Amino acid sequence: MSKINLEGITAVFFDLDGTLVDSVSVVEEIYTKIMLQHGAKFNAPYQQVWEQFTEQYNPTETPIFVAWAEFIMNKFNIVGVFASEISDSARKQIQTAYTTMGYKAGASDVLHELKKRGMQLVMVTSASDNHVQVLVENKTINDAAPILDVFSHAVTSNMTTMRKPHPDPYNMALKLAGVKPEQVLVFEDSLEGVRSARAAGIENVVIIHDPSSADNLGKMKQMAKLDFKTWKEVLKAL
Repeated sequence: MSKINLEGITAVFFDLDGTLVDSVSVVEEIYTKIMLQHGAKFNAPYQQVWEQFTEQYNPTETPIFVAWAEFIMNKFNIVGVFASEISDSARKQIQTAYTTMGYKAGASDVLHELKKRGMQLVMVTSASDNHVQVLVENKTINDAAPILDVFSHAVTSNMTTMRKPHPDPYNMALKLAGVKPEQVLVFEDSLEGVRSARAAGIENVVIIHDPSSADNLGKMKQMAKLDFKTWKEVLKAL
């Protein structure tokens, strides 16, 4: 098994959804059910449709939940409902799901190990402040590795104008952590996340496999140093 080279690394940045917590499949299930309620269904993998959306999304125009609802309504011909109704329903269901969600197996062990080695840990997520706050208060998360204790900073979607794959989130993380790109190791699970980190000049990117990004794994491997199927493998490689 390949070892993760931590020489010169002083900070480790973590994506949240799909990387630390298994939330992508939950979100996909929520939107799939909402679409079925309105007589529609995805005709391509959820993550693929999401990436089509993020490529054209302008965060200065419309809040992302509403814009995503408008996108799927137009793409899949959903009528007779307001985008705000879909977005409000999805947001409430996702927030509820976050109240009982835990870390992926082995993730908390990696967080503790890196913290023990003196690394500064930073969360860089496309989730909102509200969703992260739910995880802060989540008992399962707190019992394993409390977010406020483990992470020195958290960059959320509320803090930057542009989202991943734009470099803004990782540039913000670099600024908050007070480190240079070459001093950082990044853990990501999605193509847009890997692109965001690399666009910010961070070359030390490690992929954590997630079923939602399986179709893009080949592309991600071309831009990353290493990839692992599980956090338990990561722990052994440290």
